[in-house]
Amino acid sequence: MSEEKRRILIVDDSTDDIHVLMENLKQDYAVLAATSGDKALELAARDPQPDLILMDVSMPGMNGYETCQRLKADPVTKMIDVIFVSAHNTTEEKLAGYDAGGSDYLIKPVQPVELQQKVKLAINNLDAQTEVAVEKDMAMQTAMTAITSIGEQGVVLDFMRRSFTVNSIEELAKLIIEATGTYGLENSVQIRGSREMFNASTTEPISPLEQELLHHLKDAGRLRENGANFVMNFGPITQLIKNMPEDEEKRGRLRDHLAILLEGAEATLRTLEMQQEIAQMGK
Repeated sequence: MSEEKRRILIVDDSTDDIHVLMENLKQDYAVLAATSGDKALELAARDPQPDLILMDVSMPGMNGYETCQRLKADPVTKMIDVIFVSAHNTTEEKLAGYDAGGSDYLIKPVQPVELQQKVKLAINNLDAQTEVAVEKDMAMQTAMTAITSIGEQGVVLDFMRRSFTVNSIEELAKLIIEATGTYGLENSVQIRGSREMFNASTTEPISPLEQELLHHLKDAGRLRENGANFVMNFGPITQLIKNMPEDEEKRGRLRDHLAILLEGAEATLRTLEMQQEIAQMGK
């Protein structure tokens, strides 16, 4: 018995563009299409649901960003991955796609090799997210217990204590994610060392679009706030918080705690880099 093909929904008002994508995907995937945002919402909610949606940005009526926002706001369809397809390759467009809930971006005219790579990566990420769902639930329960027992300031103190034992940029990034997650905050971080760069997120694996945004946001200034999004840059460390609370008092406290946490992380990174240089000199 052959394995059932993964389902991909193509959303585009151009039948020519739909045809191009279908021709490149139909051999490996079960492909269906919609020519409007409304039809996409209808098909996405049907069983079996698509595993991935390729979403054109510019469509009459409801555009791709609005359609994606509707998908992500519906509990039935919010977990479906969305790759935007656009003729525009600007940071502003990609930020809009990220804010709408997309995970990646394809530029028209779509190149077949890049299309196949990004679709395969998205499907693999979906499988990985499914595997770690139970672990994430357990981690959140542990985090909520920890924040109740040691308090907000205790999270920073615990981070500082544990940061003395990290031996790599990867360990440091994961420690930042874990500590920030203890506050109930979804976040991602990028650390740009002199020899390597590492990205981490509370939602693993981190999407390509999110990695690219972190790299662009390194030039956004020390602190940048936009609604629930909060960006901090401390030297070569960039952190994006995705769900800062609306309550101004709590928001202010968390800003202070996170600033101290990242300041400590920056100091730890300098120590790691120095240790690596000394190790290289000794060889």
